[in-house]
Amino acid sequence: MTAGKYNLIIDQGSDFGHIFTINQNVNGVKTPRDLSGWQARASMRPTFESTTSHDFDCVVIKPELAGKIKMSLPAARSTNIEAGIYQYDLEIYKASNVTRILQGVVTLTREVTR
Repeated sequence: MTAGKYNLIIDQGSDFGHIFTINQNVNGVKTPRDLSGWQARASMRPTFESTTSHDFDCVVIKPELAGKIKMSLPAARSTNIEAGIYQYDLEIYKASNVTRILQGVVTLTREVTR
């Protein structure tokens, strides 16, 4: 399964949060993926090759059968990230099984009021 593409805009110095519903195709019918036992993680980097990364907070929302993941970045952390364009992805993992769910571009807009 290829990761979906979804671009984000985050305001520097603000709380960011987004809930994603992860679906699967079962016999031609789109249904929420059961995320029981899975965890989620996401990071963004200025370039794919960059050693500098910024992690999002990710949590699988109960009930896990609903296939929902909350990805967030608190204001205290977004304030300290330089405004600009970043690459990100969101993965789910269980033991040694890793699946990249989403990928895209994060535009971190500059904060004026500090």
